Amino acid sequence: PSGDGRVLITGYASPFADVFVAVDGFVSEDVRADADGFYEITVDEIARGAYTFAVYAEDDDAVQTSVFSTSFTVTGGRTSSLSNIILSPSVMVTPDPVNVGQNVVISGRTVPNAVVTLANQKDGSDFTRKTYTTNSDDSGFWTQTLSTDFFTNGTYKAQAQAEQSGGIQTSFSDFTFYGVGETADVPLNPDLNRDGSVNLTDFSILLFWWGSNGGDSDPPADINQDGSVSLTDFSIMLFQWTG
Repeated sequence: PSGDGRVLITGYASPFADVFVAVDGFVSEDVRADADGFYEITVDEIARGAYTFAVYAEDDDAVQTSVFSTSFTVTGGRTSSLSNIILSPSVMVTPDPVNVGQNVVISGRTVPNAVVTLANQKDGSDFTRKTYTTNSDDSGFWTQTLSTDFFTNGTYKAQAQAEQSGGIQTSFSDFTFYGVGETADVPLNPDLNRDGSVNLTDFSILLFWWGSNGGDSDPPADINQDGSVSLTDFSIMLFQWTG
């Protein structure tokens, strides 16, 4: 709702990425990062109150980064700041699924000229986790080719983190799941505002989309992807409820 509050959000993403801010699960503003990946977004005329702000980016390949989220209270008549929000690398896997013995290419975009650490493992098997390092170029693009000769059929997952010599460092991204020899078994996500908890805020978003196909909510309010936001989705949310 409209009000006299203002929130200024600054940080880094990959160069020329589209950066979005969602307020309580609904996209409010977006801006394009500059050639260094720097972005600045103002959420203006927001009513006083407690909100969850989520920041994420979409790179030139239309791959979305993980979401940074935080909750705080907006007070009127002054500007609140969220500074130095450095978004984690985007991660894309091709081909997906991949056959055992076939190379898999894991790539993405992040801050330019950074050392990228890639972690890859079979889902549910921490001892298979291996890390690799590569570098992003001037455009923030990075890539790593892995052999799957010693992989086994199932669901694998990869995540990445980047660090520039000047001190800019990202967190590890969320896992990107892919299949080896079969389609990946991707977990359902009821954290609809991406704040790390499943609670009343997520339930309110679910109610907003109730009876529809979930519209453009991201992650989908239609949690089980059956074409309708219904009791099934509510049950999944309750099962993973954290409060």
